[in-house]
Amino acid sequence: MAEIKVKYGREKVEVKVPDNNLISVLESKVVTNEIGEEQIIKEALKNPIGSKKLKEIVKKGEKVCIVVSDITRAWQRMSVYLPYIVEELEQAGIKDEDILFISATGSHRKQTPEEHRVLLGDKLAERFKIIDHVSTNEEDLEYVGTTSFGTPVHINKLALKCDHIILTGSIIYHFLAGWGGGRKSILPGISGYKTIMTNHALSLSPKVGGGTKKNVKSGSVENNPIHLDMMEAAAFVKPTFMFNALMGSNGKIRAAVAGDYIKAFEKGCDMVDEYDAAEIHELADIVVGSACGYPKDINLYQTSKTFFNVRETVKKVELLL
Repeated sequence: MAEIKVKYGREKVEVKVPDNNLISVLESKVVTNEIGEEQIIKEALKNPIGSKKLKEIVKKGEKVCIVVSDITRAWQRMSVYLPYIVEELEQAGIKDEDILFISATGSHRKQTPEEHRVLLGDKLAERFKIIDHVSTNEEDLEYVGTTSFGTPVHINKLALKCDHIILTGSIIYHFLAGWGGGRKSILPGISGYKTIMTNHALSLSPKVGGGTKKNVKSGSVENNPIHLDMMEAAAFVKPTFMFNALMGSNGKIRAAVAGDYIKAFEKGCDMVDEYDAAEIHELADIVVGSACGYPKDINLYQTSKTFFNVRETVKKVELLL
């Protein structure tokens, strides 16, 4: 009898399966390197992809906006890598009062002071405050253009007023955009509600009941209208720099990419494929899946992403009505 524990909320649930009924357990590759998170972060910032180092790009007196994910992405360990980004800015002569943190809440709710502290970490929380983006506050948005897909792009005014916008986050598989991270800090991150809804609607088949379009799925960016539309929106904003972490199965940062928000993102996606892709040799009758616990299952929407991964592993049932 196989006894498998899967994360659920802040706990674990045990699932027992008779050995002869268990096909396999799909997991990402185990972290084998012994490089610490600090070294990983520093190396990424020291060797940016397709870009100069951050401290060589920004200039004293300029205003810098750092876009950070919200509490539903607390697993990204922002409090671990953000101090090193701030340190780079300090080395370039950027003062605290010229650094703005905006949380890329997208269409999510505003956050509590305690949640802000989780994102920044205790030390940075003493120095900086986070502004939550509110997608429905139209007076706080500025129109920057319309994509070729017809999405009117409205972006947070405070971010646009800064001389530089730095994107942070993590690259993982995403059921709509192909991969999370990169351009998602702009759309949906700091975009208006109409912009977000128009973009997300691109995922749907024009046929009623047709579900999502075939190229809208995890690991897919080619001819994926969600991803392509996000890229066009980000191009209107022209982010200066990006830092994205890649998470290991132990919940810690296993790798990171920094630099140009397009080239570094592409490299990060390739690395996710290398680390996290799991080959399915046989479809199952029953599949037990997990979002990997809190905060990935903080609400129904976040948890629902599990369904889209699980459906790739289960036998298709044809209903005869």
